[in-house]
Amino acid sequence: MKPASIPQLLLTFFTLCATAYFASAQNLPVIGSPSPEFLLSPVRSYFADTVSSSMLKGKPYILVLISSGCAASFTSLSEINELNRKFKRESAFLLVGRSDSKTQLLFEKFKEKLDLELPIAYNDDLFVQFKAKRVSGL
Repeated sequence: MKPASIPQLLLTFFTLCATAYFASAQNLPVIGSPSPEFLLSPVRSYFADTVSSSMLKGKPYILVLISSGCAASFTSLSEINELNRKFKRESAFLLVGRSDSKTQLLFEKFKEKLDLELPIAYNDDLFVQFKAKRVSGL
């Protein structure tokens, strides 16, 4: 493999910096940075009915957005469930589903079939706040 040239490295660096800047300026999540404020309610299968970013401060967490229109968000639930079981004490995995009945019905079927122990909140607000027009690839 040919090493990257200085212009390629500068372009990559600029792209990463610009992406992080614009994401933070728009109140979007950036990996490794403090989370934008959010509130999820009601949350099912969790120790609290309401979860906010401030409640999770100091604890690594992953928000997994799911929607009936994204098959990948459902096919990954088994792996997410295993990670949740393995790292439950050190971190938090929270599913956030679209509030439509189709997403809720699909999740309930997967939950029963795969014996999922994942907390979920059906809340369109987070999709809007994080500008998640499409779930796949997030």
